[in-house]
Amino acid sequence: MLKSKLFPDSVYLLPGDIQMPFTCIYCSCSESEQRPSDAHIFPYALGGVLSTTETVCLKCNQHINQYVENPILRSFAFFRSVWGIRGRFRDVVRVRAKLSFAGMTKDVWLDEHGEIDSVIIHKTEDEGGKISYSLFGPPEKVEAKKLEMSTQNPSIRWIDRDLHGIAPPESVAEFSIDLGGLPLRRLASKVAFERFAQLRFPVLSADFNEIRRFILHGDTDGKCCGILIDERLLFGSFNFQPPSHAVVLIAHPKDTVLGAVVSFFGLFYYWVVLSKNYRALAAFDDLLIEDPQKRESDRPLLRGQTGKVRLSWPQVMEAYCNNPADTVTAASRYATRKFKEAINTGT
Repeated sequence: MLKSKLFPDSVYLLPGDIQMPFTCIYCSCSESEQRPSDAHIFPYALGGVLSTTETVCLKCNQHINQYVENPILRSFAFFRSVWGIRGRFRDVVRVRAKLSFAGMTKDVWLDEHGEIDSVIIHKTEDEGGKISYSLFGPPEKVEAKKLEMSTQNPSIRWIDRDLHGIAPPESVAEFSIDLGGLPLRRLASKVAFERFAQLRFPVLSADFNEIRRFILHGDTDGKCCGILIDERLLFGSFNFQPPSHAVVLIAHPKDTVLGAVVSFFGLFYYWVVLSKNYRALAAFDDLLIEDPQKRESDRPLLRGQTGKVRLSWPQVMEAYCNNPADTVTAASRYATRKFKEAINTGT
């Protein structure tokens, strides 16, 4: 047997040892009832790296994909595109935007470089009924579209427009993120719970029933996940650089809370209470950082060694529980400022 340095009360099996039978951490089914699935800690579509086949059954993983992970993908489309995070089919998601140019505004889609990757056709008609077409887009695609339209209508006469004195085109990407909504809080809880299960199986006791219900169904009797805005943490130990994802697990023998801090893209932070009745045999913390661009993961130590981080959970939870709206506003300002700094420095 091998004792974990990170978790003194944890036991990991060495090759050749008898392995524990599979049991799903959500529904408690065995391998004879449901096939194990390959569950990523952070969603693969967001650049997630680590996965495990030892914690979640196929049925529960499909449920979580549909009701927890997929609902937030559109909200994060802008960041996935800006940072070139590719999905399973090696594609980078396109982003909806509005193009303003020469007095017109058009709905467009931008590629991973923030550029229009298709031809935009703008049709106008003057008072005399004369119809004009303006084409915008990549030069080679514009020329191909001109040829196609001319073939269909030989009477069309194309004129290169004099753009002197006209402001260059400007595109503004559209995105909206409900930071305090259920989808993101359920996703943060899912990340923390599955990461803990990956390290410290089993987690089948009733102590984890509340977090299970919240992840699977979005219902809970109390507060188990909220937005983190404590600046001492956001500008201190938990100041993860964009676009990294991170999850920190924390427990202390003097506390009854097993908690976590989850960060998406180093911009959006959440606290998660996995259990309110947890007794750690020793202080521990575990940090997982994933780089969604390089698809790499790292487990550096916080403050130099394990067990040095202890949070006052009532204080961490207080801001969001007492005033969610103000917390969302503060979190939005923090994320906006940090994102601009990352873009300006070329991160």
